[in-house]
Amino acid sequence: MPLENNREFDVLLEEYKTLKSEINTTLISVRQSLTLCLTGIGGLIAISPFIVSYKLPTLFLVSSMVFQALVWNQLRQYMTIAEIATYLKQRIIPRIRKLLQENSQECRDFNYIMSWEGKFVGLVNAYGLRFSIVESSDMIIPVIGSLSSFSGYFILSLQVSHPIINIVDVTLSVINLIAISYTFLAFIWYNKRDKFRKIEY
Repeated sequence: MPLENNREFDVLLEEYKTLKSEINTTLISVRQSLTLCLTGIGGLIAISPFIVSYKLPTLFLVSSMVFQALVWNQLRQYMTIAEIATYLKQRIIPRIRKLLQENSQECRDFNYIMSWEGKFVGLVNAYGLRFSIVESSDMIIPVIGSLSSFSGYFILSLQVSHPIINIVDVTLSVINLIAISYTFLAFIWYNKRDKFRKIEY
């Protein structure tokens, strides 16, 4: 059956376009989250003198939790991209190539069709979820913001001659420790998953 009359081929192409659009939309969201994170870091630096002057270290704990939320959001978005890209590589693209091969009157190799998708999957799986400062900067930056805020709280608290134990601060500190631990465990766990290892095309 000619490709122009092949319903399966049309459906596969439409699904490919839809999923690619979803990837692009998610990437835009990743960039927006990174912009928000950088804005938050800049704002925190700007109000740090106010926090120090009025001895409000609790604000550092709150900002640390906000940055942790941004880290989780970035991680979830990278997972979404990896899931879609893997599905395209393993399901959609091979079938499209096979249909092209079956409907070709020449003995041609169609492996070059959409070959960039395999490289993209490899990049996402190999670098998107690892502790690499350059490749994972989208997630490393909010992690730095969170750790800096958390450290700032203790630095400012130690400067007080007779620090008062505040139940709110203790609670927020425990929550921050759990959140930070969860973040690093999530990085390690996702890096060990076979699905997110580098896939050669």
